Amino acid sequence: MNTSEGVILAKDFGMNNEPEEREIEVITAEIKTLQAQAVQMQIGYAIQIGRRLCEAKAKLPHGRWGEWLKNEVNFSQSTANNMMQIYREYADNQIGLLGGGNSQAFANLTYTKALRLLAIPAEEREEFVVENNLEQISTRELERIIKEREAEKAALQQQVQELQQRAEDAEENAFRDLDNKVKKQNSFLSEELEKARKDAEKANQRAVEAAKKAEADKHKYDQEAEKLRKAAEAAKKKAEKLAAQVGQVPPETMERLRKEAEEAAAKAAAEKLEKQVAQAEARAKAAEEQAAAAQAAADRAKKEIELAAPAVTEFKVHFETFQMAYNRMMELLDEMPQGMADKMKKAVKSAVEQMGVQDD
Repeated sequence: MNTSEGVILAKDFGMNNEPEEREIEVITAEIKTLQAQAVQMQIGYAIQIGRRLCEAKAKLPHGRWGEWLKNEVNFSQSTANNMMQIYREYADNQIGLLGGGNSQAFANLTYTKALRLLAIPAEEREEFVVENNLEQISTRELERIIKEREAEKAALQQQVQELQQRAEDAEENAFRDLDNKVKKQNSFLSEELEKARKDAEKANQRAVEAAKKAEADKHKYDQEAEKLRKAAEAAKKKAEKLAAQVGQVPPETMERLRKEAEEAAAKAAAEKLEKQVAQAEARAKAAEEQAAAAQAAADRAKKEIELAAPAVTEFKVHFETFQMAYNRMMELLDEMPQGMADKMKKAVKSAVEQMGVQDD
């Protein structure tokens, strides 16, 4: 007990014989002081009674609790439950309730207000008391604020549930649409792959046929060259025979004519053979290029099918759903009270940061 409390009690119980004419302001201050002390004592006693009620309930046999409350301490079940709840929720803040400690948020709460505050989560209770200046408002006003807060919270939960449902519906629809697209794409790619495979087979067949034709043409050209050589030999013999018959052409002239005839025949045969070989090589090269192009198309189609794997498909669905949900959450934040919006922003930021930590 401090000095001022001792002076007040001394005066109240006639321990000071000096008459004193006091101002109304002094009397008012004393009444307010006593009121605050009474409030603190009321909650303090409620906490202490609640602790002992918890202790008693733990010791009583099953089924004796209600009878003991009625006969021994004249408490109803609801009153006992309230005091035990007050003890469980406010025991750690008892020093603050009695006027000391680090936190003074609960210092001047009445028993009724403390009981109403049980509707507020423990981790938010002190902030709620400070923000709403509970010491200066009535119990009825406190009940109104709590009801409005619960209504806002219920509305927010409803919005979140609706958002979740829309997100789930959107995810299902997106997954279905994407699955259909993937199936169509896979079907198209499979057809393209089959087409490319057949084109490659045809190109390879054409290349084989072109090579066979080139070989046949070479054989044909060799035969024609042999015919030309024999024709040149025949022409030579014919010229020699004609020269022998005429007897006027000198031997050196006949030799020159023979060489010129052989060279002309060989040159013509070589040029014709070279042209035909070049044409065969060109056809073979074109066939090889077609085969290579068909194989490249088949490889591309195969790679696109691999990229359409189920894991990639599912990731796309979840990513698109996450983007939709995030955008809707940002819209909801603009509709919330500022204090609630700040808390939700912190929760979103924490979730995003945790994603970053997991990625590292």
